[in-house]
Amino acid sequence: MMGKFLWGNMNREDVYLDQNNLNMTMNFRNNFSRLTDGLLAEGKLDSSITVLDKMNQEIPDKTVPYNVMMLRPIEQYFTAAKGISKPAIGPDGSLTSNTIELPEARRKHAMDMGRAITLRMADIYEDDLQYYFSLKGTQYLKFVDKEMNQAMAIFSELIRMSKAAGQDDIVKQLEPRFRKLEEVYTR
Repeated sequence: MMGKFLWGNMNREDVYLDQNNLNMTMNFRNNFSRLTDGLLAEGKLDSSITVLDKMNQEIPDKTVPYNVMMLRPIEQYFTAAKGISKPAIGPDGSLTSNTIELPEARRKHAMDMGRAITLRMADIYEDDLQYYFSLKGTQYLKFVDKEMNQAMAIFSELIRMSKAAGQDDIVKQLEPRFRKLEEVYTR
């Protein structure tokens, strides 16, 4: 996945991906996420960021727009940036905690990536919701009801994850936008 697999030029803007191929990319993103989960569980923070960066390099937003499958990678970037505590046995046999952290530059990179993807996804789903809302009062609204509900849930999840990661400035940007969307959604 990291060294041998050929990604079919998904990262090139001149390569067309039909809907079947775009759907398959969700599996690829999921596989990257699962690998990252394993690395985080082992305390391999740097390797987990390398995997996420490879995913973004091979399956970029430009050619494969971010979707719901990017929620987990956002959370993984934030987790790696914050560091993790693993239980350890102290010299006296007592249970202690061993904190694993990244060097500052790598931590900043992970946090910046999580933030950038969060903001990009908020823009994507806000645009989608504006379109869905434009269909209110027409016969077509019923055809996008599921997508509209999912978009609202994703936007809400972006706010929740930003709060959990201590990204107060992002929360301050997203909450008012969500409230405006919610007003239209509930009308």
